[in-house]
Amino acid sequence: EQAKVNAARALANLAFNNEGNSVAIVEAGGHVGLIQLLRSDTATEQAKEHAARALANLAFNNEGNREAIMEAGGYVALAQLCNDETVTGKIRILAFRSIYLLSKSRQNDVRRLSVGVHKFIIKVLAKEIDLGELNSQIQENLVEVLAEFSVVKVNENQLIKDGAHIVFVNLLNDENVTEDARKHAVRGLWRLSFCSSEHIVKVGGHIALIRLLNSETVTEGMKELAAGVLERLAYDDDENKLAIMEAGGHIALTQLLNSETATDDAKVNAAGVFVHLAWNEDHILGIMETGVHIALIRLLNSKTATEDAKANAAVVVTYIFDNKEARMAIMEAGGITALETIFNKEGVGEELKENVADALKAIRSAIAKQEVVVPMQEVKPEKKEEKRSQISWKPLMSFGK
Repeated sequence: EQAKVNAARALANLAFNNEGNSVAIVEAGGHVGLIQLLRSDTATEQAKEHAARALANLAFNNEGNREAIMEAGGYVALAQLCNDETVTGKIRILAFRSIYLLSKSRQNDVRRLSVGVHKFIIKVLAKEIDLGELNSQIQENLVEVLAEFSVVKVNENQLIKDGAHIVFVNLLNDENVTEDARKHAVRGLWRLSFCSSEHIVKVGGHIALIRLLNSETVTEGMKELAAGVLERLAYDDDENKLAIMEAGGHIALTQLLNSETATDDAKVNAAGVFVHLAWNEDHILGIMETGVHIALIRLLNSKTATEDAKANAAVVVTYIFDNKEARMAIMEAGGITALETIFNKEGVGEELKENVADALKAIRSAIAKQEVVVPMQEVKPEKKEEKRSQISWKPLMSFGK
């Protein structure tokens, strides 16, 4: 047995930070022997520790080695070691380190959930398994792999069942986690929101995301991601929309639209959330109290905002205009001028043009029915009206990202 310990240690040392040695070891079938050692019922913990370390060194930054280890069943063997409660926490962490590196393989490993790695990660992050003090790098790796599992569509329901969304939300609420760990958690929630958004809201995911939007310490990129998840949570779910409103999400999102430092995609996502909120007429007056209509029209007038952001803004303006009590605010904020400027501009994309056309159609219809008074500054020359009467109006086709 000591010979196996020595051999595994030697392979680990030879493979460490040496790609030439690593390739040679795999070509000679060394990885197969290491995997067999992990599976052995008689191998000592020391032998398994060195074997796990050796596999991690072989898998480091070498796609060919990763694929060879995967094909030889290394992933399954390492997963079993992660879930083995009879070995030390150190060995289980080393096994996970190899799992982390193998997860970067190009192989489509849908079977990963069937070997229980996700359950191990969830229990570690939920502090149900004591592996000793975890450094920030290991924690980031754990969250990243769990988020990667959520990318595989067939895994989503099982991840929700096993509580991955709870772990992600708890990480967002933990002030001690790193920015990268938080980023992976948000990414995991975004993916899971496609199948189970209501579960995320039930455990307070929307509140954690809104807290990120209100934070003065997180990056603008993080706020962009948070707004993207909120857009998914608000999509076609009335209870989720109400929860977001009650938690002050509309206030935080309006502030994001008004921010001079927010990323372009953050504003696309924020306007996208308002598309879903404003679809419910009951929410319109509530979101109007934040001054969102002014922010949206400012977005439409912006020379730097993306067409995606403007397309979403135009949809929200259309929905707001469906509420008779809110119409005058759009008119007084210069809504017609902003929309017509975009509509008459050359080179505007088809989606933005269609959304603006729908907004203008709603406004023109209300004016024709004398349901709204046009402010003096919004009155246009007759020539413009003649040109507009020739427009072939199309129904709204896109609701943004």
